[in-house]
Amino acid sequence: VLATPQVSAGNVTFDEGHDGTVPGMVPIVLSNQSVEPVTVRYATADKSAVAGADYVAASGELTFTPGITRIDVPVGIIGELVAEANEAFEMQLSGVTGGVLTATSNGNVVIRDDDPPDIFIEPTATVVEGNVGSKNVALVVTMSQTDADNVAVDFVAIERSLFQECVGQGCHRRAVRDHG
Repeated sequence: VLATPQVSAGNVTFDEGHDGTVPGMVPIVLSNQSVEPVTVRYATADKSAVAGADYVAASGELTFTPGITRIDVPVGIIGELVAEANEAFEMQLSGVTGGVLTATSNGNVVIRDDDPPDIFIEPTATVVEGNVGSKNVALVVTMSQTDADNVAVDFVAIERSLFQECVGQGCHRRAVRDHG
């Protein structure tokens, strides 16, 4: 005698992509085979990801025939060029017959952002070198787009390190000293 199968959706991560819709497959699995058909309804639900903007909503009903323990559900991941934090949605299961759902039956789907911002150092800083003392030079460092995470840039100027940190659209600058 086979145990009543538990039905669950897998936890998966997909890269976002840059344009169009990238196909992703979310596995729906039975804990063990069944001698009778098992049916379950599934539907995506927004968390930090939004249907229509970040992914293509999906819903329907699956039937596991005897001997089958996995069915992959296709979900479209919508690509974009905006740097942002990873986002997530849920694959929710309901209405099971011939099996059972558990507290952890729903699956978490993470859309991994793959769009880091471009960093630009504007070549407008000039210094008239002197023979005594030091002078400050302010360099302008910009990002092509906002980013939800901290972005750090290390680079060398006149054999001195300059550290630039940008959070969102705000940047903190440190001056480079020219010891001439």
